[in-house]
Amino acid sequence: MNHTEWLRNELLQLKKLGVLQEDAIENLRQYYGKEVKPGINWGMVLLSIIGTTLIGSGVILILAHNWDLLSRPARTFLSFIPLLIGQSAVLFTLYRKKDSIPWKEGAGILLFFAIGSSIALVGQTYHIEGDPGKFVLTWMLLSAPLIFILDSASISIFYLYGILFWTEYGRNELPFFYLFFSLLSTVAIIYLLIVLKRDLFSVRSLILTWAFSIWLAPAVACTFGGHVRGLWIVVYSSLFGSMYLCGRLFFDRMESLKKNPLRLIGYFVSLIICFILTFSDTWRDIGWDKSPRAYTWRIDYTTWQMDYVLAGLLLAGFLILAARYLHRLELESLVLAVPLLSTSAFAASGFGPLGSWMNWIYNLLFLALGCTKIWQGIQVRRLSTLNLGMIAVMVLIMARFFDSDLGLLTRGVIFIVLGSLFLGVNLFVSKSGFRSGRANG
Repeated sequence: MNHTEWLRNELLQLKKLGVLQEDAIENLRQYYGKEVKPGINWGMVLLSIIGTTLIGSGVILILAHNWDLLSRPARTFLSFIPLLIGQSAVLFTLYRKKDSIPWKEGAGILLFFAIGSSIALVGQTYHIEGDPGKFVLTWMLLSAPLIFILDSASISIFYLYGILFWTEYGRNELPFFYLFFSLLSTVAIIYLLIVLKRDLFSVRSLILTWAFSIWLAPAVACTFGGHVRGLWIVVYSSLFGSMYLCGRLFFDRMESLKKNPLRLIGYFVSLIICFILTFSDTWRDIGWDKSPRAYTWRIDYTTWQMDYVLAGLLLAGFLILAARYLHRLELESLVLAVPLLSTSAFAASGFGPLGSWMNWIYNLLFLALGCTKIWQGIQVRRLSTLNLGMIAVMVLIMARFFDSDLGLLTRGVIFIVLGSLFLGVNLFVSKSGFRSGRANG
């Protein structure tokens, strides 16, 4: 039951009890929306996707079993059978079931895999030379129109990750890999924006946002050459800082953090980056004055200049989003110091060695982030938020213990004290009425 249905039932109950008059109930109905539309059976959507995937895989396996016994014309004919079945399913869906999401997703997945199997079977029959990269690229390009024709979220997700798989091969073959990869990715990103604009709070929007949030970091990693020592701290801190800001600016009305993956992933990975930078070894090879490193497995066209362009674009995006977010700063916003401090540290590293003092600045920042979470958990009376802050502080303390020359006995005693403190605080706050759920803040 969604919120609108719940409200409608409550209004009927209040009318029966005489708490509200008819005119007040009608005003509430008009304010909170029109009649509830039938919901989408997402169980049926999932079952249709799994079912069509299994059917397609079964057909391919049956053909493979007797493939060597068939003549070349027979192989060619059978190679197009999956494609014809998939196209027939799509045509039937468009003419008879165009309003059914399970049918559109199921038929789309069937045709998606049919395209891939037909390409592979024809290539094998006529011994067409190629590599997995070219195969996947051709497959994705032929499947891309189905995203919009069938309004299919599942195909868009397969397409995004298919393009990501292609980058492992494409960056070694194309002189304008960055531009081509960006254009290919734009197809799925446009569809994501269309779905979000249509209904930001739908299950489809949530699934696509999670898929995109997980895809984004590997996509940047595939295009980042890593030729300049330490530039990664600017690239990734700006990326995840921007993700966090997008979650706060555009998705903050979500009921829980599970429905706001951009904010969730952006915050936690920024926290991890900050923790990595608390180690002194991380800062030994950071500096734009150091000679670029040559990676034999990277394409020659991926130069250090392009790395700076990528870092500049991500940093500019972060600063634009941060400027829009300035009026909403709060305790949790301290995490935005990670990309700002990382950029400043990288810029300063070119004028001389940073020394051991830089990692101690990040130690203080990570400690402050943990303490703010503890304070935030106390304020909103959320046990999970409080635990997150305590875990962050304890992880930092334990990491510094391993860096020190303390004996095993001393470390053991300190760990026991920390564990007892953690359990004691949890026991105390659980009896003080703290909620165990996750807070939005």
